[in-house]
Amino acid sequence: MHPLMAHRNVDGPIRDAEGKLEILAKVFVLLRRKVTRYWGISDRVRWTPSLPTDVSTLCRTSGTVGDPKGVVQLPRNLTYAAHQDSKKLAIYPTDVPIEYLPLVHAMERAELALMCDRRVHRLLPG
Repeated sequence: MHPLMAHRNVDGPIRDAEGKLEILAKVFVLLRRKVTRYWGISDRVRWTPSLPTDVSTLCRTSGTVGDPKGVVQLPRNLTYAAHQDSKKLAIYPTDVPIEYLPLVHAMERAELALMCDRRVHRLLPG
């Protein structure tokens, strides 16, 4: 697995992406609504946005070709990946994404953020 890494030379673009991506605000609102409905949580619950330094997700590997590992991804990693993808891809509300990578893959998680609140089709073996 090759995690999305925030190197010093991309800190500027990451900060720009964090400030400019309107889609992230929509994703957070949609996720909040879905979580609120699913868990029966009142809308009065105070939701606080994550910080760029909070842990967003932990991708674990089984160690197929080496020792098992855990890769921490921060919101800024996913934001940067979503920003780069949004510059290259034309995404429309009518699009139906097909997941071809395991959900533990860094790319799959970034794409899921772009496709939030849409029907997603997963390819299964056999």
